[in-house]
Amino acid sequence: MGNDLREGKVTLPLIRTLRLASDADRQQIKTLLSQPELDAMAVGAVTALIHRYDGVDYSRRKARDFAKRGQKALKELPRSTARDSLLALADFIVMRQM
Repeated sequence: MGNDLREGKVTLPLIRTLRLASDADRQQIKTLLSQPELDAMAVGAVTALIHRYDGVDYSRRKARDFAKRGQKALKELPRSTARDSLLALADFIVMRQM
């Protein structure tokens, strides 16, 4: 997450946090992220806010939901190595995030 913040990437955990955060917390995030280079303290402060507003867990739940939906669609296809590989890949990606 820290690398994404340093690179200026807007990810689902951050989007969720900005949507739910108080005005003061939202302004703090915007101020911290507007710095030319984020130091460890700024990354830590934003990360703490993301955790406070359930950004990480929410994103994991969404990833699991999307993976399950994709797997359900894949199971409609005839069995094949490609289909089975995609089913396994969905599980791997979601488990890797935890």
